[in-house]
Amino acid sequence: MFNVQSIKVVRTGNWPESLNSSLVSYWRLDEVSGSRLDAVGTNNLTDNNSVGTTRGKFRNAATFVSTSSQSLSVASNSTIQTGDINYTFAFWVYMTANSASMLFVSKYDEVAGGKEYLVQYVQSTDRLRFIVYDGTNIVGNISANNLGSPALNTWYFVVCNHDPVGNLASISVNDGTADTAATTGAATTTTSAFYMGNRAGGTNLFLDGYMDEVGFWKRALTSFEQTSLYNSGLGTTRPY
Repeated sequence: MFNVQSIKVVRTGNWPESLNSSLVSYWRLDEVSGSRLDAVGTNNLTDNNSVGTTRGKFRNAATFVSTSSQSLSVASNSTIQTGDINYTFAFWVYMTANSASMLFVSKYDEVAGGKEYLVQYVQSTDRLRFIVYDGTNIVGNISANNLGSPALNTWYFVVCNHDPVGNLASISVNDGTADTAATTGAATTTTSAFYMGNRAGGTNLFLDGYMDEVGFWKRALTSFEQTSLYNSGLGTTRPY
């Protein structure tokens, strides 16, 4: 006999097929512990110091505690590297503290030529910020002033884009109007590892909070795609 109770309904939201185009990596961050799997590519994330889990926008989210030096990372490779190309990060983040600056995603090391990009919370300005580097110097620096001060214990949907043709870096939050800034030089590829919740070789920018549904595209997302991912605050996920 057909058992209705055996059916597991999975809510995925409205994921347009176009979002699969130029999608390099997508981390659902559903795992309770250990490595977090890349649902699209090969950039599975190593668990550094026992990153935790909690209820996220979809299923689970990864939880980070700064005092435990927790982060997720993968070694640099051609898929996660950018350089002077069009690329986009989109993710959900939830901050549980704001007494210090914190990193959400980064490919950044203080060693010579190690700075590529980062998305962070800046405590001194109380803003979310996206920075693009040429390996040493900042070539794009934009804060989410349209959002203003981010609240604690609140989910935010963040989209950051680097556009080498328009010479722009942009950041938008909750499908709102993007803040943009002109870039002043060519972004550069580095060999720094990719991190969530901190940076390569750094010990003072660990995240206190949660992250969920992190995607990386080597192109710009359309406004329709961003709106679909935000989904009126409900979010969406790539179908299994």
